[in-house]
Amino acid sequence: MLKSIRSYSWGCVITSLANLIDSFCDKQVVRTLSNRTHHCGHCGIILDRDHNASLNILAIGRLEVRVYPN
Repeated sequence: MLKSIRSYSWGCVITSLANLIDSFCDKQVVRTLSNRTHHCGHCGIILDRDHNASLNILAIGRLEVRVYPN
């Protein structure tokens, strides 16, 4: 049960960070999880929702590498 709770918590964090922020203009985009297309009303970019999320996760990872070097 602990593993499923941890998985659910991790999924909530990723969803809130990666899916709600535009990867190009860093503006918050309001949408539901059932919407598979990311369309930013601020900069006009159109991407698959998962592609946008992966770009945001990559950016977070690169930031952590700069903040916490070996």
